[in-house]
Amino acid sequence: MKHFFILIILIGLLSFNGLCQFAQFNSNIWYFGGNAGLDFNSGTPVALSNGVLNQIEGCATICDSNGNLLLYTDGVTVYNRNHQIMPNGTGLMGHISATQSSIIVPQNQHPNLFYVFTVDAVENHLANGLRYSVVDMNLDNGKGDVVVSQKNKLLYAPVPEKVTAILNTLENGYWIVTHEWGTNAFLSFKFDEFGIDTVPVVSNLGSIHEGGAYPTYAPLDGWLNAIGYLKANKLGNKIAAVRYRDKLEIFDFNRITGVVSNCISSLQIYDLNYGVEFSPYSTKLYLTLSSSTLGNYRKIYQFDLTQPQSTSNPALIATTTYDPSAIQIGPDGNVYVSEWNSSGSNHYLGRINNPDLTWPSCSYTQNAVNLGNGVAKRGLPNLYYYKGFQFITSNKNDDIDSADLDVYYNSLFQSIDILNPTNNELEVLVYNTSGLLLKKEILNANEVNTISTFELLNGIYIVRIVFDNSFITRKIAVIK
Repeated sequence: MKHFFILIILIGLLSFNGLCQFAQFNSNIWYFGGNAGLDFNSGTPVALSNGVLNQIEGCATICDSNGNLLLYTDGVTVYNRNHQIMPNGTGLMGHISATQSSIIVPQNQHPNLFYVFTVDAVENHLANGLRYSVVDMNLDNGKGDVVVSQKNKLLYAPVPEKVTAILNTLENGYWIVTHEWGTNAFLSFKFDEFGIDTVPVVSNLGSIHEGGAYPTYAPLDGWLNAIGYLKANKLGNKIAAVRYRDKLEIFDFNRITGVVSNCISSLQIYDLNYGVEFSPYSTKLYLTLSSSTLGNYRKIYQFDLTQPQSTSNPALIATTTYDPSAIQIGPDGNVYVSEWNSSGSNHYLGRINNPDLTWPSCSYTQNAVNLGNGVAKRGLPNLYYYKGFQFITSNKNDDIDSADLDVYYNSLFQSIDILNPTNNELEVLVYNTSGLLLKKEILNANEVNTISTFELLNGIYIVRIVFDNSFITRKIAVIK
């Protein structure tokens, strides 16, 4: 199974190669829900009890490149790393009941400046629109301060309860993307070292964002379709949008121009949609339904984006105890779900395991992450993919160093080549993207091991290296 060789042709692990010297960890700490928090810096989520957020839905957090907390917000109040309200940090014109009330984005080439983008909620009929406030981390002895002259600056109104950020192609700035309420227009705002361009790129396609019946409560009747997520995949070339009582839609996104194109709509209405999220490698899309008058009650669906008719036949992967609401990919590559319980008694997050695998090879664990005294509500932090983003693809273990364990596809020998730098034998498992186990072998200690790919077709494969209760996952492209 093994032999030493000189690498003639090396194909890397795409852009998802585990921990590396360029890795950034800006999303490694989360605060959300009822005083809930998680720390992913160890490789797996650990509950935090020091957060002061107590909100129903949208929120945002951001760390420095080493995973140290900088600030977080519910769209109304901004808190510093010591969980204190920042100077001028109250009165932001987002809303704690907006699906994606806020998102925090650093300004390129100005490492001390962070823009907090906020959107309003249906309870306020979206009146405040999309706004931004600037936090200068050089102020208040390095703990940050909201700059008074750059607070609650209006960009556009009205917009629904959705906003996301997409890294541009040159990776020197972002597109801040939302949608106009009452039309079919996507709005993409260019954001770079020069600040925010207040004139958006407008793309008219897809459904009109309007309506949403609530006949038993007049103030919200006709507004509910403003609820629902807008998310992008890691490559930044796809976005998905949901409206609370309407169809799911998937679009192409141009990271150069900010243009949205090519609408693919679900064939049916998934009533009371809430969250949507892509899998790490964009092969799958997940949708949460809180409840429904159409019989889809407390469901999580998987859409296989590798299929020609990706929205026609989704797989039901879970029926949950409480309302599945926010859904967010974690730094570890798992997808987390917050299940809302109005009694405030849910102290766990659910988790979609192996989210790139086709159901039933993926799975849902309802009480996957214990939040301690924290309470899961409808919201999780509104995160996005930033320059240098890397998934934490290993459980920390002194015997497995992710940075030293190299996995390559060697086209000359048609093999997967794995350097095992440890003194232990390791188990390696090779799967296809549908979750089918194709190979299972042992890696010899302190050697470069080769696994033949002669019988494998060209395509993407998932390699998992296991030692005791730890693992490292890699993705490779076999090209013959």
